Amino acid sequence: DALQGKNLFDYVPPETTQKLRNHLRQDMEAHASGAVHEVPLRRMDGKFIVTEWVDVPFTYQNAPAVQTVLRDVTHRKETEQIFRGQKLLLEEITRGTELTEVLNKLVEFVESVFPDMLGSVLLLDQAAQRLYVAAAPHLPEAYNREINGITIGPRVGSCGTAAFLGEPVIVADIATHPLWEEYRDIALEHNLRACWSLPIFSRQGKVLGTLALYYREVREPTLRELELMEMVAGLAAIALENKRREGELLRREVQYQRLFNHIRELALVYGVDARGNPTRLLEANHSVCRLLGYDRKALEQLPLSNLFTTDTYQAVARALEESRTSETSLVEAALQTRDGDTIPVEISLYRFREHRRSLILLLMRDIRERLSAENALRQSEANLKALFDNSLQAFFLIDKDERVLAVNRPAVEMNLKVFGKSIQPGNVAREFFSGEEYVAFRKAFEMALSGKKFSAERKIVGQNGREFWFEVNYMPVQDARGEILSVCLSALEITDRKQAEQALRESEERFRALVQNSSDIIAVLSADGAVRYQSPSIQTTLGYSPEALAEREVFEFVHPDDRPRLRTVYRALVKGKRLPRRLVEFRVRDAGGAWRYLEASASNQLNNPAVQGIIINARDITSRKQMQDALRESEERFRTVFENSGMGILLIRLNGRLLEANPALHAMLGYTPDQLQEKKLKDLCRGQQPFSRFSEVVKRLETEGPALQVECSLATERGEERWGRLTLSLVRNGEGVPQFVVAMIEDITERLQTLRELQESEEKYRLLFNSSMDAIYVYPLDETGQPGKFLAVNEVACRQTGFTREQLLDRTPRELLTPEQNQRFEEWMHRLQEKRHLLHEALYVTRSGRRLPVEVNANLFDYRGQPTVIATVRDISERKFAEAAIRASEERYRTLFEGVPIGLYRSTPEGVLLDANQALVSMLGYTSLEELQSIRLTTLYVDASHREKWRERLEAEGTLRGFEARLRRQDGTTIWVREHSRAVRNEAGEIVYFEGSLEDITPQKTMEEALKASEERYRDLVENSEDIIFTHNLDGVLLSANRAFARLMGYTDAHQMVGLHLSEILAPREHPRIEAYLERIA
Repeated sequence: DALQGKNLFDYVPPETTQKLRNHLRQDMEAHASGAVHEVPLRRMDGKFIVTEWVDVPFTYQNAPAVQTVLRDVTHRKETEQIFRGQKLLLEEITRGTELTEVLNKLVEFVESVFPDMLGSVLLLDQAAQRLYVAAAPHLPEAYNREINGITIGPRVGSCGTAAFLGEPVIVADIATHPLWEEYRDIALEHNLRACWSLPIFSRQGKVLGTLALYYREVREPTLRELELMEMVAGLAAIALENKRREGELLRREVQYQRLFNHIRELALVYGVDARGNPTRLLEANHSVCRLLGYDRKALEQLPLSNLFTTDTYQAVARALEESRTSETSLVEAALQTRDGDTIPVEISLYRFREHRRSLILLLMRDIRERLSAENALRQSEANLKALFDNSLQAFFLIDKDERVLAVNRPAVEMNLKVFGKSIQPGNVAREFFSGEEYVAFRKAFEMALSGKKFSAERKIVGQNGREFWFEVNYMPVQDARGEILSVCLSALEITDRKQAEQALRESEERFRALVQNSSDIIAVLSADGAVRYQSPSIQTTLGYSPEALAEREVFEFVHPDDRPRLRTVYRALVKGKRLPRRLVEFRVRDAGGAWRYLEASASNQLNNPAVQGIIINARDITSRKQMQDALRESEERFRTVFENSGMGILLIRLNGRLLEANPALHAMLGYTPDQLQEKKLKDLCRGQQPFSRFSEVVKRLETEGPALQVECSLATERGEERWGRLTLSLVRNGEGVPQFVVAMIEDITERLQTLRELQESEEKYRLLFNSSMDAIYVYPLDETGQPGKFLAVNEVACRQTGFTREQLLDRTPRELLTPEQNQRFEEWMHRLQEKRHLLHEALYVTRSGRRLPVEVNANLFDYRGQPTVIATVRDISERKFAEAAIRASEERYRTLFEGVPIGLYRSTPEGVLLDANQALVSMLGYTSLEELQSIRLTTLYVDASHREKWRERLEAEGTLRGFEARLRRQDGTTIWVREHSRAVRNEAGEIVYFEGSLEDITPQKTMEEALKASEERYRDLVENSEDIIFTHNLDGVLLSANRAFARLMGYTDAHQMVGLHLSEILAPREHPRIEAYLERIA
């Protein structure tokens, strides 16, 4: 009766009112029955509940109306919220989230279920018997400070009493309850009126802390609130127990892992079968995973043989066999990384026993640095010889007495071609020059001996009086001290270029006109799109005369929808970028105002002096475009929380039969859904008697609390050993009647295995320390940061220094250093304490007085409360010797490399520039080598296909001479180059890099192209002339004839006349005149 005549919207929150009105209006207009809406409603006591509305439209007194059926779903919504929160909190715990963050989220979860409540978690200090605040995100800060550190007792509020008694304490009215006598004022000051507290227990029944719920009104808890408190307290216990075990595990493992993962060698530990052969990988340090590119799980799947190249594993197998009878075995092999790279290593093999198991330890040292130093020395000398022998230019190395010291192959070929005789070391330069030519040679030679470079173009008259042109360079060759030892003379033949220049001048005299014609629309546009030229076909296609379009912007005729896209494409084309499609489609307006589709291709000829524009070739495709169209759509659903949980979840009927399991549980146990439905819980949990009578489990959940926790061995489909922790909760319906049981199953197998593995770590530590191939020193630091005497040294340290173990343990690190190195020791100690890690080189003095260069890798850590240093020391004598030899060889190579006037380079197959001389940097228009190295060489090629063709031929043939290509300089201009290249391969036949030389042949190519164009124009002019034109040689034999001459003489094709003598064509009476004419021109 109280609701009769009331406006229902008065009970709906304002922010929901308009949305609800819209739903009702839509249901009435559509006459749709059964529409369901969730709506919050305010009760008479002011509290809100969640309702579910079902609308049924009908007509009332000739007007549309809606009959609404309401259902209270508040309890269901709270249950769903609790289930989601419980799942999220368990996921946070299993992920290893920080304890403080987990506990804060746990309190916020409880507060979200009961918004009027404030929660907190206090942790118990067992030794001091005090409670400390661990999480209370919304309690007043002043209140938290007052209760932080309270001593527990029988009358210490709710939490202190609950922790002392080990049982729940419910205080409905703080103002009157005797337990709050000492803390009543501070609680009431912050308007805290009720407090309910539950102790948090460990699995052994030990109190770990308390969970407290506060209200700002006097009230008793409901059954539902008590169930939630017990569930949350159980989650808090899981989080606290989990963190305590992780801390213990970490402390016991840290010493072994520190050494195992800090040693620089690659360390692998394998199990051994009955025949003594390695089986499964048991341990791998960080260095192995980082170097090979595998994670630990991927390494475990690989047999030992797959880690090495096929050809070197045989040596490893022999060493494994030898290690059966010897203490250790040493062998060199090549590791193979995940990416296919090979890494040479030196391997020490050790066999040992641990807990009745036979194991094999492989300690491997990366020897790429040593091999690289050896190879670099050989390669540097080979590079110098390859550069000298494979250059396109002729090189002559001549001493101060003009005696030839060395020549390359092009030099020998040039001398044979020009002078008709060979040249070889020992010849004197003067033998190959005439008088005037020798004077010019001597002048340039003396200039080079004075330290100056000389370049010029020289004409040399060779055998039979033939003229040759060369571009010559004289360069002084100096040693490291700058003393001139000899002169390097380079010569590049440019006879073809000189002849091309002469031919171009002659061809230009015959050039007169250029004729072009096309059936498609052909236009030439400026960079900004203005029409520079339009072919006559524009009038037949679009109705415009060529004159009407002159200098107008072409985009004003393009359809507005196509204009932005076409402008973007055009701008990219102007910048020299390649079009994504060969043909571009767009609409243009014809002279009659209709839109027509065109298909066009374009070519950027802005840098071509003869065109200086963008050439457009287009055709009308309007009729084809009138026949095209298409349309399609799709969608998908999200999976439920149950299916995506990371923890195993099992729904169990009250009779013990399994109802449903999520994918995580299927993956954990290996059963299919059909297999699980045939089982009971007792079939999965082996050795658990309570589960054999599941009705008793249900009874315990009904009477003792919301959750029951059990650890047991799980029965998997594959029979694997697996352990789990089960947390069972009872799910009731709205009337409180049990429906089914939910089991949250956590896989704890790895945790139990880890505890067993900790017992084995100490033995591994001792083995690794004494088996390292580098010296290891351990020493402490005092309170001032100064090192004390060595605590421990291994056998390698004794062999390295020549001291006995007792003598070393009586020394400090300073006593091993040279006097000058001791001055830097304070700096090294300061950097080590600042960074906790230091890698540096030093000089040790051995017992015999020898100075030993070493590399020291020091790490600072805390050992039993004292700062301690563990230093790995490697002998680097061989590396220092190799580095000195490489520097001397590299200096000789660089002198010749930088002095050559042609471009020299070295690059990777992918186009990354490794090195180049200044001549190449200048040729391409860059200011420095670094600026040129910032781009990929592949981008320099005007036509990318030239680069691909060059690479394919080079990879197939190994060397490539005289390859011509067009490159783009830094300022955008282009040049033509002639390239001579070779592919350098490693011992495995794989290409390491490309190297070669580039010669700028742009002037020659420009003249060749101009000559070709001139010849084509000349032939066209001759062919189309109405005058009679023909050519013949000095003997009177026809070389060419135009169509006018062929028609006059009765021939259908002018080519039929080529090769005929003039006397065969003209009348006999003209023969005497022909003979006189031929004598005269001869």
